[in-house]
Amino acid sequence: MLKFAVALAFVVIVLTACATTTPATLPATTDSAAPPSANGELMNVTKERVTLTTTDDVTIVGTYTDGSSSKAVILLHQLNHDKSSWNLFSEVLNARGYAVLAIDLRGHGESQGSWQSFTDKGFQAMTKDVDAAAAFLNQRGQPVVAVLGASIGANTALRYASDHKTLVVLFSPGLSYHGIDVNNVTTPAPVLTIVADGDSYSLDSSREIDANNLFGKHELLVVPGRAHGTYLLDDENVRAKILKFLDENAR
Repeated sequence: MLKFAVALAFVVIVLTACATTTPATLPATTDSAAPPSANGELMNVTKERVTLTTTDDVTIVGTYTDGSSSKAVILLHQLNHDKSSWNLFSEVLNARGYAVLAIDLRGHGESQGSWQSFTDKGFQAMTKDVDAAAAFLNQRGQPVVAVLGASIGANTALRYASDHKTLVVLFSPGLSYHGIDVNNVTTPAPVLTIVADGDSYSLDSSREIDANNLFGKHELLVVPGRAHGTYLLDDENVRAKILKFLDENAR
């Protein structure tokens, strides 16, 4: 009987302790945290989903973030990706004061069509997507000062710069991606080309483009590794170089 009473008392103590223990409170998390501004203060960023129509009647969807200046940047993703590839870096640009418009190129993401069924002509028409993005920004009084493009987006950006003399940053361009040929595309606009030394086709293409196609201020940044397109943004030095190039040349 004494053993039973002792055991019963122990069970009561344990149950009481469990009933009165308060679970640890985990910190709240969010995927929409505001980025820091240039002076380190947090900014309230509002992202707007926009729908554009190109001159050949294709629907293009983008994400627009207003900026504190009148300068705007257009972001173009690589093949089989979408505008979300730029989510983090678009906030960095916005914190720098730029209005930012990242679009889903035709056949990608929320935009019309499927790139898998495109001919070369379909890929070449992506410059019209950039034209539609620029028209949207101009209507808002925010002229485009730079276009950043990755892989096929880089080739598309360079072709756009050839016509509009707009600063471009090229991530892993190629002399020809899916018919977007830039062998004979030239521009006097400032161009920053970024490529990994282990990305052999893009490295050879980037060196040739930098040597033969660019007649304004141009820089070639070769980084170690095999990263392609927007994956190059994982490198802090790459991000810093882009911001410096924009600050010095975006007019």
